[in-house]
Amino acid sequence: MIGEVAAMHREAGAPLFVWHFGGDEAKNILLGAGFQPLDGTDPGKGRVNLAAQDKPWARSPQCAALLSAGKAASVEELPSMFARQVSQIVHANGIGTMAAWQDGIKHANGPQDFATANMMVTLWDTMFWGAADSAGTLGNQGYKTVLALPDYLYFDFPYAFDQYECGYYWASHGTDSFKTFSLAPDNLPQNAEIMADRDGNPFEVTAPDRRLGSRAFKDRLGQK
Repeated sequence: MIGEVAAMHREAGAPLFVWHFGGDEAKNILLGAGFQPLDGTDPGKGRVNLAAQDKPWARSPQCAALLSAGKAASVEELPSMFARQVSQIVHANGIGTMAAWQDGIKHANGPQDFATANMMVTLWDTMFWGAADSAGTLGNQGYKTVLALPDYLYFDFPYAFDQYECGYYWASHGTDSFKTFSLAPDNLPQNAEIMADRDGNPFEVTAPDRRLGSRAFKDRLGQK
């Protein structure tokens, strides 16, 4: 499929430079509420372990064989292994950059694990859960980092803290245009000074890299 899409871009005269792998929230649907056999014999029905949904391919015989052969230490490492394999296909099709949500590469050692010349990561940590630390770590490892901070940049949360306002609230009870446009991406810890956490409480942010507002950090984020 990657080759077919790349060929379509070449034919259209619009070369494909970035392939986004995805990799976020890969679920084992056999363990979740999204799948039940028609015969009703699933022993997990009504007793689903929600934590187990975060282990994609946990019931796959092929993946079990990989684990038995010692090619992967745990089920949790399989998504990053898959991402490395996909990067080889992306590279073979002349695409210089592969992108992924952070979940898809969290068991990799860094961009050097992947076949493409560049590796881009979409960071979805919230500020109060340590996004500044994550951004600094990923940047220092050499990843090109795209900030997708949910508490500032997701638009499916309530616009205001009000019982009649619709939206998810796992990262924010109120995300309005002022909050979004006041985000300071070049100095992430600064945001904690003007915005509260999802419950309206103040929080602290550490800054392991004191150059968060410097040109060096901007370059690591892929900015020019």
